[in-house]
Amino acid sequence: MLWTVALLLMGSAPEAKAEKEDLGRQKVSATALAVSGASMAPGANRTHLMRSPAMLLFDLGFFHPEHQWLEFSPSLMMEFERGQNFGLGFRLRAFTSLGPLRLYALGGIEAFVAPRKLMGARLGAGMAIPLHRHFAVVAEFGPTFYFGGDDIADRSSLIKLDGGAGIRVSF
Repeated sequence: MLWTVALLLMGSAPEAKAEKEDLGRQKVSATALAVSGASMAPGANRTHLMRSPAMLLFDLGFFHPEHQWLEFSPSLMMEFERGQNFGLGFRLRAFTSLGPLRLYALGGIEAFVAPRKLMGARLGAGMAIPLHRHFAVVAEFGPTFYFGGDDIADRSSLIKLDGGAGIRVSF
């Protein structure tokens, strides 16, 4: 019995070493999305519902070296309707695969910094449909809860429910 266990352990050692070496390489991705949706803001007697300004979102993703399903992504946001706003963000994506389709959950923080200020937290989900080994079409959907900034009244919040589509390139 001990010999069987010893042979199994010796047989699995090279695979474990190869897997450990693969995990040491860090993958990088770049994503560009066109995003828009709806915004809800509480008013004096009612909730105001309006279309969110369209924006472009760019992020550069770095996969965790030991957990290849986890990606860290600094992002850049640019609104180009109703004035040009510039924002920065940080996102985490947790990936899983469903055949060739890559599904992910995301969470992060966002802040528009110029010319107006707006800070919030984002949750969402997305999918990447591979077209090639390095290219994929991406779709994301989810709410952003803005809790601070110039456009928000005291003790109030703004909720954006946005969807976006774009392309993802993996290096």
